[in-house]
Amino acid sequence: MIFKTKISKTQKNTFVKTVCLILATVLLSLSALGCGQQSGDENQGDQDLSEQYKCLTDGFAAKPIAERKADDEFRKALSDFASEMMMLSVHGTENIALSPTAIMNSLLLMANGASSAAQSEIVGLFSGKISASQFNEYMATYITALERENNCELSSSFWVNKGALNFTPNSSFLQLNASYYMADGYSFNGGNVDTTALINRWLTNESGLVDVYIPAESSVMVQSLATMSGFSGGMKWTSAFYAVKEGAFSAPDGEKTVNYMYSEDSVWLNLGAATGFVKELEGGFKAVALLPKEDVKLSAVLNLIDVMGISDILKYAVSDQKITVRIPEFSYKSVTDCTDLLTKCGLKRTVSSEYNSFEGLGAGEMLYLSNVLNAVSINFGAEGVVSGSPAQAAGISGDEIVLPETVDLDYNRPFIYIVYDADGVPMYFGNVVRP
Repeated sequence: MIFKTKISKTQKNTFVKTVCLILATVLLSLSALGCGQQSGDENQGDQDLSEQYKCLTDGFAAKPIAERKADDEFRKALSDFASEMMMLSVHGTENIALSPTAIMNSLLLMANGASSAAQSEIVGLFSGKISASQFNEYMATYITALERENNCELSSSFWVNKGALNFTPNSSFLQLNASYYMADGYSFNGGNVDTTALINRWLTNESGLVDVYIPAESSVMVQSLATMSGFSGGMKWTSAFYAVKEGAFSAPDGEKTVNYMYSEDSVWLNLGAATGFVKELEGGFKAVALLPKEDVKLSAVLNLIDVMGISDILKYAVSDQKITVRIPEFSYKSVTDCTDLLTKCGLKRTVSSEYNSFEGLGAGEMLYLSNVLNAVSINFGAEGVVSGSPAQAAGISGDEIVLPETVDLDYNRPFIYIVYDADGVPMYFGNVVRP
C-alpha cells in the first residue's frame, strides 16, 4: 500500500485542538524563522534574529512511501526503550514526564543523516533485528495512524548550529524527512543567536504544544546538532471522574493541599510492591497509575516493572470487583534534555564531539548530536488526559454529592503513571511527586 505519511500542517492545526503530552524529542513553517510573517513592535527581537538563521525544510513535500504496520517486533522495540528510559529517569524527588515514542522518532530521523557507525549505534538502541530503512516505514505508518485515528500529533524539529547562510544541507536527507517524519529543520549561527529564544519561539508557534517553554534559568546551548520533539493530543476518559475535593498529599518536602478526583472503577492491578488501576481512554488508550505500597521504595517498583515488562504489566489487570479511587489532578509543562539519559542507554559515539557522526546531513560539516530535547504538556484531569488546557473538574464539587467514607486506592503520596496506546505500547510515562 502506498500512502502519504503525514497530514498537512494546516490540517494538523485544525485537527488537533488540544495537546496531550509532551510526553517525547521536540520532533511546519516558523514565522519567527523566516517561514512566515510577524507584526508588531513587540516582535522586533525575533525579526532581528531572523537574519541569522534559516528554515532548511521549506520546499520539500512528502512523497508516497510503502506502509509497514506495527508488529510484535516493532512494539517490542518501543516498549523496551520506554522501559529503559523509565528505569533511568523516574525517581522520587521530582516530577518526571517523558514520551519515549517522540524521543525514538526524532533519533530515528537523525539516523538517516548519520555515518554508518552512528546509525548502527542509534538503531541498535532500539532493536538488533530492524534496519534503519524499516524503522522509517514503521514509524511513519505508526505515527500517521495515531494522528488520523486518535486525535494525536507528534511534533518534531532539528537544529543545526552552523552559519545559517553558509550551511548547505543534504537534499536527500531533507526529502526523506519530508516523506517519513515531517520535522522542521533550521540552521543558525550559535555565536549570534539566543538558542533558547529560538526554540521557544518554535514551541510556542509551531509545535502544537501549548505553554511549554525552556525557562531562562535553564537555557539550552546547542553546540552542534539538536532534536526537539513532543507528543500531543486530547483524550477523554470513557467514564469521567465524578468529583473534586481538596485533600492532603504527602510530598517529600511535607504535606500539601491538592484537588482530589474520585471514581469507581473495575480494572485494577496488584503487583505485590504496588497496587494500581487501569482507566480507559477514548480510542482504546489506557492510563495506569501505580501506587507503591507503604514503606516500599520507588526503586523497588521500577525494578519490578523492568522485570515484568512495562507493557506486560497490563496482563496482570483483573476486574473481579468494583474499586473506589481517589487521585489528585496534576499538570506538567516542561522541556527535558535527555542527552545524558541516552548516553546511559548506549549512545556514545553519536553524542561525542570527537566524531563527525552526521556526515550525511551536511557534506563537509563536523556534526554530533549535542542535545536531545523532549517537551511535555500534560493535564491529568476529571475529563481526561489533555495537553494545552488546565485540568478540568467534572463540574460537581465534593460538597454536592456523598463521597465514599473509604477508598480502595488512595493516591495520597508519590506514584507512577503510564499512558498506553490501544496495543499496550507506552506513549508516555512519569511520576507524580508534587501534584
